[in-house]
Amino acid sequence: MKKMSIKIILIFITINQPILYSYRITTLKNILNQYPEIVYQKVCDEISFTMPPFQIAPSFPNKGYFKELFILTIPNGIVKGLHGYILINDGFIEELIWGGIKNLYNIVSHAQQIDYNNIIKIPGRVAVIAQLESKNYCHLICEILGRLALLEIHNIEYDYLYVPYEQQPLVQSIFKLWGIDPTIIISPCDHNFAIEAEILIVPSLVIRTDTDYKQSGNFHHPQTMAYVKNKLLNKALQEKVDPKSFNKKVFISRSDSPSGRRIANENEIFELFEKKGFTRYIPSKLSIPEQVILFHNAEIIVAEHGAALTNILFCKPNTHIIEIFQNLIPIDFCHCAYLNNLKYTPINTLLSEQDANYYSDYHKDLHKFFSFPIQPNVPLDKLYQILDTL
Repeated sequence: MKKMSIKIILIFITINQPILYSYRITTLKNILNQYPEIVYQKVCDEISFTMPPFQIAPSFPNKGYFKELFILTIPNGIVKGLHGYILINDGFIEELIWGGIKNLYNIVSHAQQIDYNNIIKIPGRVAVIAQLESKNYCHLICEILGRLALLEIHNIEYDYLYVPYEQQPLVQSIFKLWGIDPTIIISPCDHNFAIEAEILIVPSLVIRTDTDYKQSGNFHHPQTMAYVKNKLLNKALQEKVDPKSFNKKVFISRSDSPSGRRIANENEIFELFEKKGFTRYIPSKLSIPEQVILFHNAEIIVAEHGAALTNILFCKPNTHIIEIFQNLIPIDFCHCAYLNNLKYTPINTLLSEQDANYYSDYHKDLHKFFSFPIQPNVPLDKLYQILDTL
């Protein structure tokens, strides 16, 4: 059956007259057939994967494959907004939409803000690594830098880099460690921002998995993760950070988290681990190189589920990771631990196995899935068993 484009018609009423906006969601195959001047470069074949079942939610998918990765070269290409949407003849490419069609509402909510009269023309080659879900540390490290890694692995040259705007200080510090020249950065300030590049370079998204299962785990591509790990670790090791200033037994705190997903009795929990020789750290109080070295130097890490665990990417093989879960039960860091040959122990403090399996498919009830308990108390009896092994 021929796959058809999805057409979105948005109508907005102004005081003087109605304005009609028309956008399409189309496949990359259709775009390449219609525009032969667009160059498609496959840079990685499909890769199958299998990992052990997730201990606390066995219904999570543990096998599937990574779809092939690619880089597009688009003459006179247009990119807009904070999320780096690529527009070709008022069409959005399905394969470049983070999360796929289920995130269509994000496009619709921003599409009407395009002003083609105010597009900035940029001479030269502009590479785009901005995307939806670029707000936190995990997505920045694994996905934004993952797309940048694709360009470097395949020696793709560019004059400018179109990056996410969200959390600029964090983006800037990560790019500084990576070695990006700040003078080549194009940073959108809002959803109205749009440029037309003489040549637009667009690496594919690096979370492109197929497990035949709708689930909340983000399986990060092994090729791009390995490159990001090695580059940032080597850069951090060149900084003046003394590994001896950090304990090898690490307790990660989320006490400064702006969200409600914090452990209310963290101090009580830490006292148990402190007796076992652990030191508590708040990653946001550390520089990026310090975070990298902290995790690289550790032998055992205890942490609540959160973006700080992205740093297990830099751990040495056989480092023991103990992840304390609450209402949110994704498999992201279990997968990362598996790829990096780490010892991984998940602790489910609030949910039954039935509930945990429910949360493996967050499309069933988005409101329930994202209704985190506010500052919950973690039952201490859930921790005694693991404490006895330390």
